[in-house]
Amino acid sequence: MQKYLSPEYDTIKKRLVQVGIRQILLVLSVLLWGYAFITSIIVSSPFFADLRNRVVGARLMKDGLSPYFYIWHVNMPVRYYDTFVQQNTVFSKCTSSPALNWLFTFFCDLPQYHINIFWFAIQWMCIAAIVWCGCKLAATRMQKVSISLLAAFFSCSAGMRQHFFQGQIYLLVPACILLAIVCTPRKMNLISCLIFGVCLSLVVFVRPTYILLAIPFLFYKKYRSGLIAFGCLLSAYAIFAFQNKVQLKNWQDYTIVMKYFSTHYTFKTDTIVLEKDALPYTSVEGVQLDYQPPASMFDLGDGDSGEFSNYFPIHQRLFGTLPPFKLIVVFQIVGLIVGALLILLILRKRTGQAFLGIMIVCCCVVWGLDFLMPVHKSLYYNVFLLLPVILLLSLNTKLTRAVMGLTFLGLLLNTHSVKFLTMSYTVGQLLLLAACLLQVYANFFQTKYVTGKTKTYSTNKRSTTND
Repeated sequence: MQKYLSPEYDTIKKRLVQVGIRQILLVLSVLLWGYAFITSIIVSSPFFADLRNRVVGARLMKDGLSPYFYIWHVNMPVRYYDTFVQQNTVFSKCTSSPALNWLFTFFCDLPQYHINIFWFAIQWMCIAAIVWCGCKLAATRMQKVSISLLAAFFSCSAGMRQHFFQGQIYLLVPACILLAIVCTPRKMNLISCLIFGVCLSLVVFVRPTYILLAIPFLFYKKYRSGLIAFGCLLSAYAIFAFQNKVQLKNWQDYTIVMKYFSTHYTFKTDTIVLEKDALPYTSVEGVQLDYQPPASMFDLGDGDSGEFSNYFPIHQRLFGTLPPFKLIVVFQIVGLIVGALLILLILRKRTGQAFLGIMIVCCCVVWGLDFLMPVHKSLYYNVFLLLPVILLLSLNTKLTRAVMGLTFLGLLLNTHSVKFLTMSYTVGQLLLLAACLLQVYANFFQTKYVTGKTKTYSTNKRSTTND
């Protein structure tokens, strides 16, 4: 006798399967988070070369010296000592903007050991903020678990290990942009406007070209008060910089250095590592100088010797020469035009999630411009890709199989170098970029998504879709 099962049984069975999958993914993400945290402690260099570079730049600026034309020698104060000694060169290793160096002046007088601990905590606070904001944007529990798993996977990548090893600043970018999106109520008050303005200002201070990430906020009325606060903060700093002779001189020097970088494809200096015996001490500000690099199992993203994650080594491998500067300018202009057209087309669709689509496009444009920069792009820049990928998983429509496959493969290639694949890290980044653009196409340009079947996006209201 054939047994007939009620529809409720199928619903309960489906729900149990979904819960089981979520629990498995949650356990996997916890294991990955544990591995990422332990690895970040192991690979964290006691001297944090790039962090020390910014601390020294801030100290020089605070003392009225130019961080861009200062070369340290043995008979100079240890306060200005950087990890490397440069000889026979005009420029120093400092490439941070004067605005960023000015931010570091508020705590640069602390011992380097204390600054290292503080900055390590800041990096993990940024990661926590990214995951929290991603979960706030997500509509379902499965999306939230997927965002946690993806962020944990990303935290195990070579770019993230290199970020912790150098004490870099680029985790601030996705954290600040996501905080500006999530922490903005429909009616902004003075405090929310200030938070929004500070977040966007930090993004611009990290890298001036990241001001392009403010474009999506221009199309929505709810962000106007925050944008006014953002403009006021930038204007206040600009007035301060032009009235302060030291700041003005630093901006002039910074312009000279950036102009040189933009017209020279390789910036080679006679740089040698400072030997321990060259100094009358073995530690600097509580930090040991005889630090040994981590074991090879913790790959720091060296990979292929020519892998700088930009277009120049690719062009050189294909054609044997570096690309002409005019060709790079044409590529950048074309990228900006294509990005602007995509934004206009998304706005015309008037779908509920147009804001997220525009932000993903802006992230792709910004990453593309970095990809075409003449200066080599180290792997720690790749943490910026957390922003578009988190937004990708926050969309209320299902990801296509192609997008899921490209995202997983891109993350996998960025975890460890693949010997049989030339420039595997760069290939992985390009796959993540392709996944973002494919999902934008599926979300806003395919007929079944344009007809209004997608859920309305709102940061303050969760979707009623089943998990």
